[in-house]
Amino acid sequence: MTGRRVSWVALVLLGGCLSKSEVPAPRFFRPGPVVPPRAADAPAPLADRAPLRLRDVSAAAHLRDRMVWSTPALEYGFYDGARWTEAPASYVEAALTGALFERGAFRRGSGADAPVLDVHVAAFEEVVGPGSHDATVVLRVLLVGPDGGARLEDTFVGKRAVPQDDPAAVALAMGEALDEAVRRTVEGVERAAR
Repeated sequence: MTGRRVSWVALVLLGGCLSKSEVPAPRFFRPGPVVPPRAADAPAPLADRAPLRLRDVSAAAHLRDRMVWSTPALEYGFYDGARWTEAPASYVEAALTGALFERGAFRRGSGADAPVLDVHVAAFEEVVGPGSHDATVVLRVLLVGPDGGARLEDTFVGKRAVPQDDPAAVALAMGEALDEAVRRTVEGVERAAR
């Protein structure tokens, strides 16, 4: 064998030895526990509720199944070993559906009389900075009335401190931040829809 071929074979064999190490399987999390708030009063009958159409919730392109971290200096990264069981947009849509329609003041509308609510998840991440460690959810909201005019265009933020450096602690804090962002969103939509 030539010297070059021997070197190549040695590298392939050495690489095979190095790749035998076990890569830990990813751990999967969901934000939570997300406990729906108990209403003091039962929701009004469906016929008495205002119509509303919630479009599919969208999210920033980097918000998929891997947990995201960021810094105040706008650096972003992903955890290879910590993942969400669903995309963050799915969690936000489920929480909004419960708060608006199941326990809220609205009924699902599909006609021209129903205002349309668009929600975009801009952040669903762990923010780590000097002296701070938070779970942050940022929702950008646009409510368009039947006349085509914007009734509400705002950004709602939920933030909770993460008490320790562990993905499970992040998931718990993220659930609380999600609840806060959804609560603020629903309050804004209710005011704008009056």
